Amino acid sequence: MNFGFFLLDNLLPLMTFLLVYIGLFSGVMALIYSRRRARQLEIQDQNESLESKLRLLGQSATRASSLAKQITIEIDAMTAKAIHAEAAAENAQKIAELSDKEREAVAEMVRRELGGQLQGRGKRDFWTQVALSSVFFILGILASIFVVTPLVSKLA
Repeated sequence: MNFGFFLLDNLLPLMTFLLVYIGLFSGVMALIYSRRRARQLEIQDQNESLESKLRLLGQSATRASSLAKQITIEIDAMTAKAIHAEAAAENAQKIAELSDKEREAVAEMVRRELGGQLQGRGKRDFWTQVALSSVFFILGILASIFVVTPLVSKLA
């Protein structure tokens, strides 16, 4: 009997058995570990989803509060416009109740007031335009002097 064949005949089945056993043991341990990790991740996801839901709730409450303030501001603005429109309607009603002579007097007074404002504004705009034109005319002359003089001196 040869010693090499003895080892192969007796140890090979034992080694095969050990390798199969170690492989099965590793597979079972990997399965247990993966299940445990999956449960941990599931619990963590539930906690994170609760935290994200609470965060989303807080953001929604903030947004709702902001929208409520904007709506309140818009309602106040509309109320002010309605009050102004009501006052204008009352004034229009009072003007409509005036006699023809009174209406003509009010219209003449409004024309004179607006005409004086427009006439004063027109004079001021005219002199402003004259001043600006003069300033740019002088700047143009100065620019011409400073640009043309060096060129003429180089040519001469």
